[in-house]
Amino acid sequence: MNVLIYQLFKILISNDSITVEELLSQLKVSRKTLQKYVINLNEELRGIARIQEKNQRYYLKVEDYAKLAEFQTQYLKTSLDFNDPKKRQAYILLMLVKSKGYMIINDLSDMLMVSKGTITRDLRDLKNLLKDYEMTISSVSNNGVMLQGKKDYQLAFVLRNYVCDYYDLGDKISGEDKDRISEVVKKYDKSTRVLRLILRHLKVLKFLHEQGRQITTVPSNYYELTDKKINEEVMGELGKFFESDCLTKAEEKFLLMPLNINYISEERGRIDRRLPWVNKLFSEIFEQVNKSIILDIDYHRVFEQIKYHSIFMINRSVAHIQSDDMFSKEIIEKYPVAIDLAIMTVNFLEKKLGVKISDSELSYLALYYEMELEDERNTQTQLHKVAIVGEVSKSIQNLIVNRLNEIFQGTTAVELYKNKENFYKSGSNYLMVFSTLPLESQDKATPVVRVQSIFNNEELLSKVALSKVLNAISSGEVHFCIKRFKEKIDYLKAVEELIDQEVAKKELTTEFKADWEKREKKLSNVFQNGIAIPHMIDSSNKERVLLTVGVLDKPVKYKERVVRIIFLIGIPKKLNTELSRVLTQVYDLIFMISGHENIYHNLLNYDLAMPLTQITEGI
Repeated sequence: MNVLIYQLFKILISNDSITVEELLSQLKVSRKTLQKYVINLNEELRGIARIQEKNQRYYLKVEDYAKLAEFQTQYLKTSLDFNDPKKRQAYILLMLVKSKGYMIINDLSDMLMVSKGTITRDLRDLKNLLKDYEMTISSVSNNGVMLQGKKDYQLAFVLRNYVCDYYDLGDKISGEDKDRISEVVKKYDKSTRVLRLILRHLKVLKFLHEQGRQITTVPSNYYELTDKKINEEVMGELGKFFESDCLTKAEEKFLLMPLNINYISEERGRIDRRLPWVNKLFSEIFEQVNKSIILDIDYHRVFEQIKYHSIFMINRSVAHIQSDDMFSKEIIEKYPVAIDLAIMTVNFLEKKLGVKISDSELSYLALYYEMELEDERNTQTQLHKVAIVGEVSKSIQNLIVNRLNEIFQGTTAVELYKNKENFYKSGSNYLMVFSTLPLESQDKATPVVRVQSIFNNEELLSKVALSKVLNAISSGEVHFCIKRFKEKIDYLKAVEELIDQEVAKKELTTEFKADWEKREKKLSNVFQNGIAIPHMIDSSNKERVLLTVGVLDKPVKYKERVVRIIFLIGIPKKLNTELSRVLTQVYDLIFMISGHENIYHNLLNYDLAMPLTQITEGI
């Protein structure tokens, strides 16, 4: 099995299911090659698990979980050769730790049987990787290279994260010893992951002692949450692997760290003593967030939801332990404001604490923000006015009202007109108009819907989504513009042109582009089905949502994903409850377009001279 097939395996065990397009993007291979990898991996996993496909999504059906874990471990340590850069770089780190001094690059080249140029590239990659650990690989002419760092605990984290997957670091821990450790650890945390981390910390520390190295310090913002009773009981087993009284206090804390990254009930007393520090920290952060974007949310309530999670998140971050990334892709797509709030929070935390917080933590923070945003949206009810024009029976009227109340949570107000003359005389504005007659709305922003569409759920929901945004455009709550790119253009260049166009109209400030460029480097804004949604907070102080659409006549690729339609969004800095609701409606429309083939193609063929309602014609 080659490294790309193993990468496919890792992706599948990390996701409940994943689309074919997403796999092609991550692996950077063709469909034919992907199918070959799936066949090969199924052969390797025979009797352990099987890759299944359903609705253009792949997922792993596991038959034996114990064998699956063993397969992963054995593969990394025995199957990959030095053609895999990660295993090669793990070996270089291992040799640098063992050498305790300078190593000649030619010696590393001979050991690994690769060229000096390959070693040089590996060292460059390792230097970038080690930046987050405050470590570096220094080089001196004629002496070679040496691993250096100011804080000894960082070396332990590097070994745990980048070497242990590939090398055992010495004698294996016997099954009997593992059982004893497991028994005591699982009294307090039943997570297999925590047990695995404790065993890994034990191996790392034993290896460091064998190399004559010790851990004497712990990260400054790490806080031990387990009480004395738990620590003594667990250390009673772990301490047996070391000579008596040879462990420093810092090393004991290192061994127990995995018990301090997730909530366990016995920790509550020490957690509560940590809360004043976290409260002060987040008060300062929320104050900075509120300067960047003004929202109608209660930050005190956000803190009440986030406080316990934050304590463990900080512990995980200072110990370089990554949380499980369960929701990130879905949350980035569905909760744009919440994810931006989470990014701001993480940026302020990193600056304040001097730590690197993994991207996997973003999704959890975003969920807490989104819960508060949803609460605020739901506190104010919005009346949706709808007209019915024509001879419509009472039963059909009731059906329309009931169906719309399902969609709008009982906030629909319906007005009836027997003929179009009376409707035109009224001059009223409506979210949408149902009619049995050929009818042209005097307001081009209000869609006219056939009464029969009430029986077509997909058509009705599509037109409801569009009508909400059209209503917001008409009221000035959305600034809308569309631009067609007839010549082939790079994705980033197209976004720049859309931004420049709005800056020239004074709809956006020049800072918007710089902020977008930074965000694009952190998280890609290109999603499935050929859509991209670059977005940023708009500091122009305009009280509206900006929606500028770029339609690319010739598709382009960006980070192995095809782009056909760009939805540039400017999120108002003062995002009150009403504008927050409008922003949600804009995103609902975008993802409705993305998931509806006919509407998607209607937008690709959009006539700039016609109203936006054309995109739902003929669906």
